[in-house]
Amino acid sequence: MIEPLGHSDEKIPHTWAGGRKKSVVEKAVSRDPNDVPPMEGAWGVRSFSSLVGEMPFVLPVQEPVSPGLLQAGSTDVRSAYDDFIFDRLPRGAKTGVFIHHLFQHIVFDDSTGWPDAVDRAMRMFPHCCAVEDREHLLTMINHVLHVRIGEDLVLAQVNDREKAGEMAFFYNLQAEGLMMGFMDLFFRFRDKYYILDWKSNYMGSTPEDYNQTAVDNVVRESRYDLQYNIYTMAALRYLSSKISGFDASRDFGGVVYLFVRGIREGFSHGVYLKKGAQVLGQPFFSEDFPSNLMRP
Repeated sequence: MIEPLGHSDEKIPHTWAGGRKKSVVEKAVSRDPNDVPPMEGAWGVRSFSSLVGEMPFVLPVQEPVSPGLLQAGSTDVRSAYDDFIFDRLPRGAKTGVFIHHLFQHIVFDDSTGWPDAVDRAMRMFPHCCAVEDREHLLTMINHVLHVRIGEDLVLAQVNDREKAGEMAFFYNLQAEGLMMGFMDLFFRFRDKYYILDWKSNYMGSTPEDYNQTAVDNVVRESRYDLQYNIYTMAALRYLSSKISGFDASRDFGGVVYLFVRGIREGFSHGVYLKKGAQVLGQPFFSEDFPSNLMRP
């Protein structure tokens, strides 16, 4: 019988059946992660975060701007809401979690419940907002859920039964192991399926700092393009297994990233949309993608 770890008796021989030394046996049954030998081969559980850390930095695209030229939707007057969303709403991961929680617990097409959802979120995340900022949070929700995304997508028109928040997934990577992750929002609108991610990134102190070029740069630099391709692969596998006759080219609407600080109803700031055909046409979904990392 093996001696219990942490209890030594010098009278007990320090060898076990088979002639193995006590130190070898203790290491074999240790719970210390440093004693666990690496697995042979490249098999493992992958995620977006683990993959992006291995990739090179992507240079941003510089947008030419004429001196003094204001883009559509700009204003010379800074509002109280601007002061809140750009200055007082904290930056960092905790605010990102707060934003995710807030939108996850809102019924998009019923604004009567939004104030209660804000109150609950503020109690759960007291570091994010002061009591006097409650109305600004409601303004943020109104902007985000009423901004037009592409030609006809408006989140305030998405029925609560047609969406799933924090959708977890795993899928097989052949000999590479498993891919895992969580989609912020997976929903259906007008017979098309979409993937959406909430982003609280601070990109500047005016809505114009969240214009299309700026948003495209952040997506490229942060490799959110890889992230949404991973999510798309998971979503297409799920839909293909659940819906008879599912056709990705017809039924997949695309991916949406919403940079909430810059979004204003009536303007395109802060909105990133890649339609289904654009996503499916990327190299990620071709047979030539490196190592066929995401192929079935």
